[in-house]
Amino acid sequence: MDIDQAITGAINILPKGGQKPIITYYSGIEGIKKIYIDTLNLPAGEVIYAFLNPNEVHDALYNWLTSEYIAQRVKNGIQAHVFITDKHDSPRVARYKKLDDKENRITHIVESYNKPFECEVDIYGGKIAFINYNPKAEIMGIIINHPIIASTLKAFYLHYLWKI
Repeated sequence: MDIDQAITGAINILPKGGQKPIITYYSGIEGIKKIYIDTLNLPAGEVIYAFLNPNEVHDALYNWLTSEYIAQRVKNGIQAHVFITDKHDSPRVARYKKLDDKENRITHIVESYNKPFECEVDIYGGKIAFINYNPKAEIMGIIINHPIIASTLKAFYLHYLWKI
């Protein structure tokens, strides 16, 4: 299933007359930064639930994330629960896991089965962000703002995946 099918399917499950999702598209590194900055609007104590592969992040974006964004997220008291895939011996994966306490994060490294996460998914507040930051493809992302869709994905994440 591709992202268009997932979005269409999620929209079709909404009750008639219910709130329609607001979908916002972002492109380029500066656009992706806007998605991350949006997560900083969560109140202190809230959690971002994510799937990602740190080895796929564009170098310029990775440097901004590790030097600015994470520090601001920690300062704001926002925690991250993250599943990451890729080789356990990669420097970025090792760094990511090593800094969990300092960066207010809980990380689970999961086997990629030769199919690592190709984009990032963030579930936060009433929103879901899909981010494609792989430098080999178009750098773009979307935010779907819809509390019911976000709540459903968060429930799946917590009830089925986080128990690993």
